[in-house]
Amino acid sequence: MTELREEDRRLGMLNSLLTTPHRELMPLWDLHQKLCEGDPLFYAHLAAWYQEHGEVRDHKELFVATLCLSEFAGHRDAGLGMLWALPPYQVARLIDMIKGQVIRHPEVFEEEWAKDFSPEELKALSEQRVGLGRNIPRSMRTEIARYLRALESQRASFERTIVGQRHALKRLYAGLRIKPSSLAQQLLFDNEPPMESLPGQIRQLAKSGSASKKAEIIEKYRIPYRIAVSLLSRREFPRVVPALLRVMSAQEVINSLGSLRRRKLLDDPSIAALVQKKLGKAQTSKRVSTMKAQKALEKLDSMELERERGITLTDIKERLQEVTEERLLSKGTIDRSTALLIDKSASMEMALEVGQRIGAMIGLLCSRGLLAYAFDTMPYPIKSPESDSLADWQKAFHGIRAGGRTSIGSPIQWMRRKQQRVEQIILVTDGEENASPYFVEELQAYQKELDIYPTLVMVKVGSDRELLESRCERAGIAMDVYRFNGDYYSLPNLIPMLTQPSRVDLLMQILDYPLPQRPDPKQALPAPPYEEAAQKEPVLALRMRASGRLLYAHEGGRHTPFHVQFEPLVRVGDQRTVGKITWLDREMVMPGDSFQCDIALRVSVAILPEGTFQLMEGNQVIGECKLINILEEGKIA
Repeated sequence: MTELREEDRRLGMLNSLLTTPHRELMPLWDLHQKLCEGDPLFYAHLAAWYQEHGEVRDHKELFVATLCLSEFAGHRDAGLGMLWALPPYQVARLIDMIKGQVIRHPEVFEEEWAKDFSPEELKALSEQRVGLGRNIPRSMRTEIARYLRALESQRASFERTIVGQRHALKRLYAGLRIKPSSLAQQLLFDNEPPMESLPGQIRQLAKSGSASKKAEIIEKYRIPYRIAVSLLSRREFPRVVPALLRVMSAQEVINSLGSLRRRKLLDDPSIAALVQKKLGKAQTSKRVSTMKAQKALEKLDSMELERERGITLTDIKERLQEVTEERLLSKGTIDRSTALLIDKSASMEMALEVGQRIGAMIGLLCSRGLLAYAFDTMPYPIKSPESDSLADWQKAFHGIRAGGRTSIGSPIQWMRRKQQRVEQIILVTDGEENASPYFVEELQAYQKELDIYPTLVMVKVGSDRELLESRCERAGIAMDVYRFNGDYYSLPNLIPMLTQPSRVDLLMQILDYPLPQRPDPKQALPAPPYEEAAQKEPVLALRMRASGRLLYAHEGGRHTPFHVQFEPLVRVGDQRTVGKITWLDREMVMPGDSFQCDIALRVSVAILPEGTFQLMEGNQVIGECKLINILEEGKIA
């Protein structure tokens, strides 16, 4: 019984990969925990395998979170190694899930209903707690600090990451109390980007008046598409779009095809040629999502084509189809003759849709041919389409509608009569049959008459009952069942399950997959080159002595004490800079205390005639000061 339960956990985890959580991670958390505790060795290898072969980002975050919080030896190292492969916005989402957060819903309750509740109870009703509500492990915080230092060490890449993932990086630095480098401080918190930096050039782009100048800035500094578009007027966009396309990634081009089509820019041969060139690069890019390319192709198919200009759009659609095919082929091939049997009985509209998409995916991968049948109480042979595009598969199902009773054995009976030998049968059904011929009897007759024993895979949709599975189990027939409860972005996860001879082969492939190695935590990371340069060059600074008072919490100040070497923002009029404070008469100052201190500023500022200035954290004023005298001004090391 123990082995059976563990097998069910592994199968349940594989089934969960066919879901798309869309940020709703907690419903899958218990499943991950049970498998991690019940089979820790397999779970770690499954996590590593999915990082390479999977496409749904939510699952990757769940794997990393589970491993980083696990107490099993070796899990944390594997999880921290996988963390380095995530972009900052996913690391920030991972931290949010572990720490948990409160989502407030500002509903207005009816007065008659609300009077029966206290204000505290109404507040609790309007709040939703999500996440685990746990502390971040110290090892994870240390690894994220090293992760951020590695990002900072590559200035050009770091500036581009800040532009695209600014809020995520701020949450990582502030939420985990990690001190940013001087450049990160300028770009993220001081809002004073140097003019030579990418954020500084984006400001220049916003201020530039001519379309030609904007195109020059975009191409020279490779301004990201979604940032540049927000700074362009409708008249400027057509003139700047060639420069945009030259700097866009292949995935950005795929995501923007609908926008370009709506603006009728794909009708321009020069722009269409640039798009095709970018799509050519998408075929070999691992960062391009298979289903996003497919979705873009569907979007173009659904648009009304202009007859005289259809050739340009057709070329783009053909290139998109090539991208989709190349991404699918990179996932492996199916080296067995295969039959795809799709349930079209009553209420099986979803099975028809899923079956068409599976046919479009695996038709290209089946090196030894693919037979396709739709069925209710009789089989409907599906003629193989000319290409493996979803549009062609949908045309092949023209006239087939969901309806009638269910006989899963009917296509098996027809294949037996036609002597069609296959080594793998894929069923897309809910597994409930209510008419003869029945599946088990027909399969046994098929095996005996043709002397072949095909592998059975069922992609189950629309039902949680296990009628067909129970009948197969009683007859001693092995069947791999994958429950599809997600959307079509998770369907490519099915391909690795079909390319293996059996589920056991897939599980063994996963178990043989090597675990990732995290960078040696004892090896110090090199300091960012711009930090070293800043340390070598003298800095114009100001040192002064001042007296003042820190505000109480109810006045807008902090709740916690201020220790030595405190570094707030110093605001003098409209000027802001970072200062380092040294208390003269104590080592700690409490909110509400008066004090005297020495302040060293990074940049010299003009003190107001009355000699007053403020101490700030972010946009919050936490103290007020008055100048006593200036101690030193000029270039100091």
